[in-house]
Amino acid sequence: MATVFEKSSFCLITGASQGLGREIALQFSNNWEKSGKKSDVVLIARNKDGLEETKSLIKSSAPGVNVHVFPIDLGDLDQLQSLCPTLLKIGDPSRHDQFIMVHNAGTIDTFDCTLAQLSDGHTTRKFFDINYTSMTVLTAHFLSKFPQKASLIIHMTSLLATVYIAGFPLYSPSRAARNAYIGVLVAENPDVRVLNYSPGPCDTEMYKKIPEEIKKGFMAVLTPAESINKLVKVICEDQYKNGGVMDYFDC
Repeated sequence: MATVFEKSSFCLITGASQGLGREIALQFSNNWEKSGKKSDVVLIARNKDGLEETKSLIKSSAPGVNVHVFPIDLGDLDQLQSLCPTLLKIGDPSRHDQFIMVHNAGTIDTFDCTLAQLSDGHTTRKFFDINYTSMTVLTAHFLSKFPQKASLIIHMTSLLATVYIAGFPLYSPSRAARNAYIGVLVAENPDVRVLNYSPGPCDTEMYKKIPEEIKKGFMAVLTPAESINKLVKVICEDQYKNGGVMDYFDC
């Protein structure tokens, strides 16, 4: 059976301007380049310059992959709704054998307040729009557009969805909500292949924002390349339970 990277694919990756999202885009594209399968990669993030840099890196190592860049603020749900048809139109069942969505984008707490101080509902709503609601919008459009048996959804989850640490009053609840959403998605769409991948603590810009006293409780810090190498292996082997969680340290 052909692996993920031995099929002509359409792949949409959120949060692709830096860190894990950029590494996913690079490694996936390089694998399609090696197999010679013509594929289209759509990159989404707020940072246009970062997206262009990711595109440039891909074109240097995987010139056969078509790269499409869309600067989008996932917290702007009206903009996202209006752009979804354009984003997904690039995926074409007459040209692509497989359709992939990678939910990687996300923000982290500002570490300047506790749950007891979250009295401003606007702050909470904005955080959840970026980290949860935008994911549901994209996924709904994706599911309505592409055949289930040819679809793969990869959700970048976190141990903090189930392990609770003081200092993450919004991040942990948003990740737990995402995990629950994925569970329902699998129950309703059993033919869609779905993986929750927990990448472990990685040396990214998001990780740098975490206070040192919190970092002391984490396991060894990985490079994005180390973590995404493992993700590539997991999806190629295709032995994971559909909708299950695979953690870097458990694989």
